[in-house]
Amino acid sequence: IKKVHCRCLLFANVEISDEDVVVAPYWSLAKMGLESFDLVSIENVSNVRKAEFIKVRANSSEYVYWDGLKETLEAEFSKINAISIGDLINVFGIEFYVIELRDPEGISMLDASLFNTDVRIDFDTPSDIVEAERREKEEIARIEDQRRIIAEKALAEKKRLEEEEERKRNPY
Repeated sequence: IKKVHCRCLLFANVEISDEDVVVAPYWSLAKMGLESFDLVSIENVSNVRKAEFIKVRANSSEYVYWDGLKETLEAEFSKINAISIGDLINVFGIEFYVIELRDPEGISMLDASLFNTDVRIDFDTPSDIVEAERREKEEIARIEDQRRIIAEKALAEKKRLEEEEERKRNPY
């Protein structure tokens, strides 16, 4: 069961004959991992605290070249009413993965409201850089393993030659 917070700002007068039907935008369905006509359980939660701090990790480091990065992201985040750890927020083709939320007192949160709030955004190292660093560390470890193996073989060969030389000097 997946738990997702969202906020309804407007109840429209939609002609639906069944009172158990919810009409939701596609992005909302995607966030919840739903398709049209899936069954859901809805619960009214009115005590979702406001976030003051969000930490995100982008799937690409391309965003660092954006003009007005802070303003762009703040504008995009201001469109989001409710957010949870693990949410993916797509901004101009770059996905920002929410990894941390904190309230004004600095207390960590799993879910938060962004409705009518200013939020500070912090950035973790983008996934593409983390992956490149991981590959570099693996390559360094591979090279160090090869060096260790070569050194061990050389030491074993030296020892073998010394033992062979000793046998030639002392055949008995």
